Amino acid sequence: MNLGLIEQLESGTMYMLQIQNFIGRSSTEGDRKREYRQKINQEKLKGQVSGHLSDIRPPEIEIELELEKEIYINSENPKNKPVDNMDNVDKSKKEELVNSTDYIKLLKSNNLSEENIKKILSPDIYKRGVDYLKEKIDMTLVKGDLNANIGYLLGALKNDWKVQSKKQEKSNITKTRFHNFKSATYTEEQLRKAAGLPSRKM
Repeated sequence: MNLGLIEQLESGTMYMLQIQNFIGRSSTEGDRKREYRQKINQEKLKGQVSGHLSDIRPPEIEIELELEKEIYINSENPKNKPVDNMDNVDKSKKEELVNSTDYIKLLKSNNLSEENIKKILSPDIYKRGVDYLKEKIDMTLVKGDLNANIGYLLGALKNDWKVQSKKQEKSNITKTRFHNFKSATYTEEQLRKAAGLPSRKM
């Protein structure tokens, strides 16, 4: 009130004058700092040749080749010697590496992230085959998105979980009205004896 920014009306309500001047505006100091930061960013960009996305992230083909090399190094090379290029790998290894692209294509077709693809691919998966991997992916897709259920997929691959149809699940469950209760069948004679009634003579 002393500064003249707030006015008290006769009804007792307080009213701020010139509130629109204080909302949504920045100070000249803020504007100056913003301009300075933009200049710095432009200076940084001058040294770059182009601002294409490929400068930031390598193309997909390069990523796939890197994945294949990592898979080969981790699974087949016992001494973990780095593989310089494809010429150093013998023909049988080349065929295995080409077959690994089937695995990568399958995983990429299901929109899995690069990180999750690396988690899934292991020598054990290659031994079991693409069909095995596809079966486990289909089993996981019932739960929802693969990236969200990556733990379930890894568990299914590691522990060799089987797909169980709903009919099989229902047939394994005994039909009772209570949980964890197995009904027993008693003869009439056993019930009479338990109730303390005399046995029926026929």
